[in-house]
Amino acid sequence: MAEIPAADHDSIVQPATILQFFRDLFPSDTPGWLTIFTADRHTAWYPTKSLKAAANYALRQADTQNVWFGLGLRREQLKDGRGVEDDIISLPGFVADIDLKHPVHKAENLPETVEEARKILECIPLHLSYLIHTGYGIQPFLLFREPWILTNQAERDAAEQLWRRLIAT
Repeated sequence: MAEIPAADHDSIVQPATILQFFRDLFPSDTPGWLTIFTADRHTAWYPTKSLKAAANYALRQADTQNVWFGLGLRREQLKDGRGVEDDIISLPGFVADIDLKHPVHKAENLPETVEEARKILECIPLHLSYLIHTGYGIQPFLLFREPWILTNQAERDAAEQLWRRLIAT
């Protein structure tokens, strides 16, 4: 399992790390558009053949604001917004979000340390592909052997049901 630290004063994420992460998630022959969105509500769109540009953009934006990306690839680039679930045509795997107890989170029943959060993951008998340290929590990624191409609503529904079962675990 690869770990990517939170970008802060103590750890600097290298451009090559983000590019490799994107390449592991989105092989270049996978159809669709990657969305990267920022705290200032801007959404940037990149085809999977332009992951280097996507990684560079994400790192530039991270110098001044929080940056997120959509795990599901979209059918097409939209003029407005980030898209909706029905726009997703490919999933590389699943991700969860385990928040840590901190004033930025309202919930009280959260693990206090990364170590405690990692213990939660021990109940899942699956190999984690990546563990991202977000600063106020962790995000475990479980990648499929190959991207799940979603060709219809029934497949999107099946993916959502499987994800919900994983999160319930």
